[in-house]
Amino acid sequence: MKKFEALVCTGKLEVYLQEHEQAMSMVKNLQKCIENDDCINAVINCGKMCAFCMKAKIADEVIVDSLYSLMEYVANISKENNKTSASPDMPIEEMDLSGRSYNCLKYNGITTLGDILATSASELVRIRNFGATSYDEVTAKVRALGYPDFGVTDYRKVRWLVYLDFPTADSEVTE
Repeated sequence: MKKFEALVCTGKLEVYLQEHEQAMSMVKNLQKCIENDDCINAVINCGKMCAFCMKAKIADEVIVDSLYSLMEYVANISKENNKTSASPDMPIEEMDLSGRSYNCLKYNGITTLGDILATSASELVRIRNFGATSYDEVTAKVRALGYPDFGVTDYRKVRWLVYLDFPTADSEVTE
């Protein structure tokens, strides 16, 4: 099912539930969630609509089928959104980095996305000519490729700790 078909299902629900003001507001909220790919709120709204229709004893075959189809659509969108889109074997050439970021990484032997993921924040900020702009660019690209937890530490904080020679959270602690 595509987004258009999901919106058609909500249109069917609008026609069937037009007499019920509360249900109509739920349908409108559901349409907004589908348009914005907001899976969590779409599921919540589908559940509320199911409960309302059962309680009001207006759940007929069309309403149940429409809500079921919408739940399937939301589940598929949720699965698609949770997939990691990039393989760790992806070369950095395909990441569309600026010249400075690309050259700094390449010169230091970081040639794939996996190499970037294996490099700690303190190691990245120690790279010559790899400043805050490069750090922010690389972390944004890696996050966009499906790794949202990468580079959560602020560059300036990591750089200051490296400058003061303090161990950072991602560096090895030796006793």
